[in-house]
Amino acid sequence: MAPVSNQALLSPAELAFLHSNLSLVPPIRPDLRLSSQFRPLVAETDFLPGTNGSARICFADGTEAIVGVKAEVEKSIPRNANTDISESINVSKGVVDEPMGGTDEEAPKTTFSTNRIVDDSWVEMTIEIPGFRDDDSLPVFLAEMLNEALLATGDLVTKLWINRLWHWKLYIDILLLSPPLSYPLPLLSLTTHLALLSTRLPALKSELDEDPLFNDDWDAAIPLYPHSASETQDSGPRSYKIRPPITLLVMAVGSNIIFDPTREELAVADAVLAVSLTSLPSISGKSAINGKNSNSLRLLSIKTIDPPSRLTTAGVPDAINTATGGTASNTQTAAGLDAGSGTKGVWHPPQGGMKRGLVGKIVQMCLESGGVGEEVLAGLDNTQLKHTSILILGAGWTSTFLIPLLEARQISHAATSTTGRPGTLPFKFDPSSPSLEPYHFLPSANTILITFPLKGPHQSTHLLSLYRDSHPDATPNWIQLGSTGIFQIADQELWVTRHSTYDRENARAVAEDELLALGGCVLNLSGLWGGTRQPRDFVKRVVASKEQLKGKSSLHMVHGMDVARAVVALHERFTKGERWMLTDMLVYDWWALILGWGERGSKGKDEDAEGPLLGWVRELMVEED
Repeated sequence: MAPVSNQALLSPAELAFLHSNLSLVPPIRPDLRLSSQFRPLVAETDFLPGTNGSARICFADGTEAIVGVKAEVEKSIPRNANTDISESINVSKGVVDEPMGGTDEEAPKTTFSTNRIVDDSWVEMTIEIPGFRDDDSLPVFLAEMLNEALLATGDLVTKLWINRLWHWKLYIDILLLSPPLSYPLPLLSLTTHLALLSTRLPALKSELDEDPLFNDDWDAAIPLYPHSASETQDSGPRSYKIRPPITLLVMAVGSNIIFDPTREELAVADAVLAVSLTSLPSISGKSAINGKNSNSLRLLSIKTIDPPSRLTTAGVPDAINTATGGTASNTQTAAGLDAGSGTKGVWHPPQGGMKRGLVGKIVQMCLESGGVGEEVLAGLDNTQLKHTSILILGAGWTSTFLIPLLEARQISHAATSTTGRPGTLPFKFDPSSPSLEPYHFLPSANTILITFPLKGPHQSTHLLSLYRDSHPDATPNWIQLGSTGIFQIADQELWVTRHSTYDRENARAVAEDELLALGGCVLNLSGLWGGTRQPRDFVKRVVASKEQLKGKSSLHMVHGMDVARAVVALHERFTKGERWMLTDMLVYDWWALILGWGERGSKGKDEDAEGPLLGWVRELMVEED
């Protein structure tokens, strides 16, 4: 592949210094990023009028790209004996073979429901780069790289099939607004990915092989890559899990692997790879790495890019450099340039390629669960998310039950975490900060669930007002997860309900009352259990002495799945200004539970109960009789 022509102009001494820093463990990058950390970027979607989808990404160095996607209805060419069948993908039996390589077990198949003949020519891509002609090597190679990844699985062209006589023709126009300051492949790939995620096609109203008739309502348009099963239209049961491919640029310096290299870093790269991957549903549930259950990332291609470091000028060792006091003949100088590759601190252009073990490590880092590929895809998926049915502020233990239920009910959702881990949006509530910036990254939602505790006055008002100011058109219903602990007061009545007296000066109760006054709803939860939270494991944590055990009486529990069902019920039938108490309607006795469990915890559930707690219970039963 053709290298970028405007490579960094660095002296041999600068190249040697940069190479030595990137060879350290861990490497020290010029911008102090981690080896797998990407440059910050600004992204937006659906901003070009008259297109089916569009996206814009601007990197921190000022390099900016715009992608517009336009779809037109085109008559399909009938297949006959003069047609090269190898140019199309035949899914007449309802199966598209994915050209991933390997055995059938390693490359699962994606199943579709109708007989379709599709053609790669239904997708046309053009790239314009300032200072380059359309037929120059750089835009031609980049277009081929991106187009090859898009068509690798056969899924995109299958989505463009209307009926046997008609199909969609997809035009993808990519414009790099500024001369490339680094190799533009990842920038163009990420922008194309976002543009395709935002692309929508009019909903089809006609049937079978009739001339296509579409719904004029753009709000009813079908996303090319749906986010949930409810947005699909005749695209297979798992089509909403498929995402456009992305191509990552990865370089190696010694044994160090560096993602998203800058122009200066590419100037000292030992080798550079372009890794294309995508997210596909896996029928077998096995990943591409060691066959383990993992995410559904699939490797599409790995291509070597000729690094610009090979075109740099070699350094001269001081021993033969007359400018530094060395003496050598012309012959010795020429020989010394080759010998300089073994001299510490002297730059020498790299030779050779990348070792197989290093390539395997790069693939693993891209495809493993929680790895670079998953992180990038999740970040891009959240970038273009503008509206969702339920927004979960704080994807913790509760979300492990709620999110699977939402997916099963086909309810669109988004979740946040303080770190922005894969599959979540980064968000951290700061009750003292008036900044709207963290809220701009949140989508609008019909229902917003607050899972973290708000405490004291003004926090509920602060959160709701900042979200309202950043989303002036949104009118969400707010749900706060609280605790039944606020009902534990002196002289409490025997039977406690949601209408019972509670500690109104409790910090959490103050914030909850404030939310109720603002029209929100509160779910006060009993003791939570399920999944990793097992009641057997609570014993040693809540009872450390006989005196503590004496004060323990009844226990009320609720399973995480019941919490999830309650949230969905409130989403569907919201009760403004109401407080609800959530429990499984059973009353458990701590002493009875300890007599049955002992203190072994969930790991010893199949063994006899034992431990000093059993003796304490027997003694208390005698003393309190």
